Amino acid sequence: MTLVKYNDKLRFPSILDDFFNDDWLHFLPTKECNKCTPIGDVIETDDAFNVELMLAGFNKEDIKMEVEDGVLSIEAERKKSEENKYNRVESYFGKYVKTYTLPEYVDVDNINAKYEDGVLKVTIPKTEEKVNTKLIEIE
Repeated sequence: MTLVKYNDKLRFPSILDDFFNDDWLHFLPTKECNKCTPIGDVIETDDAFNVELMLAGFNKEDIKMEVEDGVLSIEAERKKSEENKYNRVESYFGKYVKTYTLPEYVDVDNINAKYEDGVLKVTIPKTEEKVNTKLIEIE
């Protein structure tokens, strides 16, 4: 009798699970990778929200931020260098998008950002009043 080490990956249901799992989608050419969004922290203080987004390997010029309809959108794009011949690629090249829905009591005109040591630090000041609300009378 021969002992054979059990290999869970050779089971038929596991093969189907792996096939239908969306992990294989990263081989398809796409502009955005939803699974590859950078990690970030949101810290609330008495007077502001502070967002710290980990964007190691990016240049400051590769990062774009905008606020539209109460949503802060941070985009960063990393491109492969045409000069380099890659033997192995473990990092993701492409476009990252991270969005944050802002509360109504923030001052969008005074948001500031600083990129240092691979971390984008965004300060979103709070206001006393709601900025994007309007009372509509019903006739």
